Amino acid sequence: MSSLTHAAFPSERSVGMRDLRLGVAALAMLALTTLVTVALPLPPIERESILFLNQFARQSVLVDRILGALADRKFVSGVLMMACIWYVWFRSEERVWRRMILTGTLAAFCSSAGTRVVQIFMPMHPRPMHNEALNLTLPYGVEPDTLYGWSSFPSDHAAVYAGLALVIWRAAPRPLGMLAVALAALLCLTRVYLGYHYITDIVGGAAIGILAVCIAGLGVFQAIGGWLSEFSYRRPALFYGVAFIMTYGIATLFTELRGLISGFFQFA
Repeated sequence: MSSLTHAAFPSERSVGMRDLRLGVAALAMLALTTLVTVALPLPPIERESILFLNQFARQSVLVDRILGALADRKFVSGVLMMACIWYVWFRSEERVWRRMILTGTLAAFCSSAGTRVVQIFMPMHPRPMHNEALNLTLPYGVEPDTLYGWSSFPSDHAAVYAGLALVIWRAAPRPLGMLAVALAALLCLTRVYLGYHYITDIVGGAAIGILAVCIAGLGVFQAIGGWLSEFSYRRPALFYGVAFIMTYGIATLFTELRGLISGFFQFA
């Protein structure tokens, strides 16, 4: 039996209505940031915000290195987020809640693919660090050719972090939920500071991640999640072995696997 009562969790009906409202808001925010990115590549408010943050670049080697580690070192970003997911999973054995955690986590990861689709069909949007109109001072540890040739809008990191933060916010005690949201915001802000993204990239990416988690609440995806959740009880050894690999991949955004695949095609 679960150590938590059913009253600790919202009803499926309340979750569904909340998903609908949040999903509509996320879709509207995605549409707005997409429109701004296409019609106004560098709005004045975004330019000023980027330049404001950039004035602190190269003022401290330690600060730049710490922020660089937050952005690029998965142990202090994705791994911490996934550790929270493991915590909320084992916090209760409620099958309904575990189903929602499972589908939400998978949706958060799949949102990174959604950002790639948007990037493919949208005009190229250079990173702030490659935008000559900004002429940014790069923080210590950031190479000029970092992410060169990759469109900045929307941010796949923001999509995954925002989606995972939403899952944790729903399932964790409030202090941990607030910590997860704060961590996601900090990780996204570091990418703006380093010149990887504009604020609209972050907001648009976060909207995709939140929208994906809300869509995962639909019946068809919950049915799939229910089957996977039941499988965790029937074949725990196999389930948790695969879950470990998947959560490691989500924590690192499958960077190593993508590198292996890219290398294979280069020499194939």
